[in-house]
Amino acid sequence: MKQKLLLSLLVLTIGVGSYQITSKGQESINSYEGLVVVQIDSVESEMPQKIQDVIGKTSNLYLEYECVWSGVWVIKFSNSKHSNEADNGIMVKNKLRGIVSANKIDVIFVSVRPLMGSSKC
Repeated sequence: MKQKLLLSLLVLTIGVGSYQITSKGQESINSYEGLVVVQIDSVESEMPQKIQDVIGKTSNLYLEYECVWSGVWVIKFSNSKHSNEADNGIMVKNKLRGIVSANKIDVIFVSVRPLMGSSKC
């Protein structure tokens, strides 16, 4: 009887321990990085500096490329909790809404991948 009880406790302990290890391992995959390409219609002269200021103040967004003439902006993000393209596109669009009206911002492309340590090239 004692052996069955001891064996049951051992199996229960191993089961709970392996569940915690799996949960901790999955937490590291819950951060994502990627790129969002947006096109902004009718870029005004002060807009590029304002966009750079807003992007520069956030810790997870970086301005990778801008072409003021065409209105194309490539914004890199990291440490995002969103795994799909739509949520990350909306995240960037929301950051730009204070500067540009939402109907002037078109999300052209979004790429998302799990964060793999250093985000440097």
